[in-house]
Amino acid sequence: MDYNIIPVESVQERDIDLLILEELNVNLDFSQWFINKLDLEQPTSKIKAFRSISDYGLGETDILVSYSIKTKTNFILVENKIDASFQDSQFERYKERGENYVQKKKCDEYHIVLIAPKSYCDNQSNFSNSISYESIKKYFVDKKGIRANYKAEILSIAIEKERRGYKAVNSIPVQAFWKSYYEYKNSNHKTFRMNKPNIVP
Repeated sequence: MDYNIIPVESVQERDIDLLILEELNVNLDFSQWFINKLDLEQPTSKIKAFRSISDYGLGETDILVSYSIKTKTNFILVENKIDASFQDSQFERYKERGENYVQKKKCDEYHIVLIAPKSYCDNQSNFSNSISYESIKKYFVDKKGIRANYKAEILSIAIEKERRGYKAVNSIPVQAFWKSYYEYKNSNHKTFRMNKPNIVP
């Protein structure tokens, strides 16, 4: 067995979602570190984290974090990116979901955060609050141990993927199908949201 082989050839956003989700739900030290990185007050209850939450027809929250501070309920809406582009009005939909949570009294306060490689965080202006993959990796490196080293390695693979960059190669026949679909939607169902299919790999 070649022990120089990396454990995962290609890390996807879903893999990082699940890594973060696990730590927030079962690792008190990590959840405290996470809240500190966002300069938020520490919870007075256990943090609960959920993946792929869709509400109000306003898209999807990659990770929804819920916790209490005394009698107040806080939500953190997390967008996770490795190298994909933002969807149209993605941050605005996060804000709309957050406002709806407050209006529906599901929470008293909400915060929006981007988790992504540092170069991705630095080269965007939508999300003012962010935690880089590199800082999460450093958290695990500092903890040492087999488990922490494994988590750090997974994050390293994701960071390297962003550095290499994903280049979508357009498929003309698939693009033609989605363009006709897009035109049909605009003519018949104007209230439905859909990104214009400029490049379809």
